[in-house]
Amino acid sequence: MLRFCLAFLNKLASVVQAQRNAIKIRTNGAQRLSTKKKAAYVVIKGGFGNQLFQYAKALSLLKHFENVYLFPQCEQQPISRPFYLDDFIQAGYPTIKIKSISFFQSLRLSIARFLNRLNSDIYDITVRYLGVHLNEDLRTTARSLYKTEIFEGYWQNREIVDACKEEIHSKFVTLLDGIDSSAHLFEKSTKFGVIHVRGKDYVNSAENRNSIGLLTPFFYESALKIIEEFQLPKNIYVVTDDLEYTQMLIAPILSGYKYEILSLPILQTWKLMQKAEFVIIGNSTFAWWGAWLCGERKGVVVMPDSWSKSSGESKMTFEKAIKVNSIWSN
Repeated sequence: MLRFCLAFLNKLASVVQAQRNAIKIRTNGAQRLSTKKKAAYVVIKGGFGNQLFQYAKALSLLKHFENVYLFPQCEQQPISRPFYLDDFIQAGYPTIKIKSISFFQSLRLSIARFLNRLNSDIYDITVRYLGVHLNEDLRTTARSLYKTEIFEGYWQNREIVDACKEEIHSKFVTLLDGIDSSAHLFEKSTKFGVIHVRGKDYVNSAENRNSIGLLTPFFYESALKIIEEFQLPKNIYVVTDDLEYTQMLIAPILSGYKYEILSLPILQTWKLMQKAEFVIIGNSTFAWWGAWLCGERKGVVVMPDSWSKSSGESKMTFEKAIKVNSIWSN
């Protein structure tokens, strides 16, 4: 099956290359071809944290493409999520728009997904012959035959964010400046720390527990010992999407601290983390952005040294973040 698919792709590539050669002959040097390709589509999926990484990927593509489009697929995933990026797009670049892919582009994407399931090490093939970039092909050197390319993945890599951090940070600040409904929290203590605990889909799904992983209380205990060395505030807000699980997990190790366990809306949670003196996070992309905001304010960030139970060293770690050994639950 894989051999048949590769033969088909070679035939398709020859047709595409012939068309491009014909276009060059017709121009006969009268027009200078643009150094940028025509368009890039970035597939949007997952929750808000994942979508922001995909948005950062879209920003990075503006250097290479005349137009960059977001193709929302978050509501079509096994776990349906809303499209969260409207506010970022409205405050962002006019060349980043929402647009669906064509039938032919959808076919290329479907073939690339199929081939990836057969063999996950064929990034060069999917890039060159289909114009489809999958998440793991960050270091591929293959050049696509297509002027319109598709990018699908989570793109959870700090280097991508670093390339456009000023743009994203300015949009975040503008967005969070309009949030004041959590002001009463700041009145209780002008200096505080935040611990974020991810529960729910990590706790309730055996697949997530085995692949992504749940951090044990020992991780948070080790992180707090590091915080104590910095003599940072002992007032802590613990924010979570799972109050019952978090109470059981973390309350026993917070004796000696003044703490409150909260479940807040998305933007309030990020604003709280942005204003904190320190932030401790687990392996959550949602929490990653709150910690990133805190780190940009020179706050102390403590995070796991690996991002999932099945991966090695994390590509998500901040340059100045303090890494703690990831101890996973069975």
